[in-house]
Order: sequence, then structure tokens, then C-alpha cells
Amino acid sequence: MNAGFYFLQKTINGGLFMCKWLNNFAKQSQPWTWLALRVIASIMFLMHGLPKLFGSAERAAQPIFGGMGLFGVDVGLNMLWLAGFIEVVGGLLLIVGLWTRWAALAAAVLMVMAYTHAHLGINPLATGGEGAVLYFLIYAVIFAFGAGKYSVDEMWCKKRK
Repeated sequence: MNAGFYFLQKTINGGLFMCKWLNNFAKQSQPWTWLALRVIASIMFLMHGLPKLFGSAERAAQPIFGGMGLFGVDVGLNMLWLAGFIEVVGGLLLIVGLWTRWAALAAAVLMVMAYTHAHLGINPLATGGEGAVLYFLIYAVIFAFGAGKYSVDEMWCKKRK
């Protein structure tokens, strides 16, 4: 066997070992990384809603009625207040993993509405819509895959089985 072939074989075999090790490590970390994604994203999502509902040093709380309509149409309910409500209540539900798919669906739909209403454009970076796009993707994936191992939903599902 020539030296070049021997080196290639050892590199490939070592690479396979690293792939196995890395894949095993990744599989073992999935429940924790999924929890971290769900909780950290939802804490930030909730923080977007708190000033809309309760006000902040920079702005007053949004009124429930009047205010911003739905794409310029007055529907009676302030859409910014509704967005804040979904961000706060949905964020809390997503943090604990309760009714996760429903909350993630509501959050994803809200982010589509936010992008089309306030950030519409080809380049989300230019329109300030990257947050809406990223939240949409995160919550669409959470909707598709569920809350994960460490959630109230998972505890309830285990008790039902």
C-alpha cells in the first residue's frame, strides 16, 4: 500500500469517527438546544409585546380600541395592542411549552402580518424586517416540530399515553 493511499484511508476513517462522535453529541444535545431556542426566542418575543401592552419610558401603552387598523381598515380593535397581546401571552405559553403549536402558529402568522404591514420589501435588512422574518422561521419550525422534550405539552402527552 502506498503512503498516499494509507494517509487518505486514515483521514477518512478518522473523519468517520469524528462524524459519529459529533452526530451522537448533537443528538444528545437536541432536547436542550431545542429548549434554549424556544425559551430564549420567546423571552425576546415577549419583551417586544410588554411595551405595547404596558408602556415604557419612551412610549405609552397601546389602547385596546382605536389606533392602528388592519392594513388601513379600521376594525375597531387596535392591531398594535393585539400584536402585543399575542407577543406577551404567546411568549409566556411558548416559554413554558404549553399549547405550543397554537402559540407558535399565532406568532408565525403575526410575524407575516408584521412584515407585510410594516416591513414589506425585497430586502428585509433594508426595511428593518429581519426580526419578523427570523421570528416567523423560528415559530414556523416550532409549530412543525412541537415543544420538545422539556415542556408542559410533553408532560401532558406522556400522562395521556
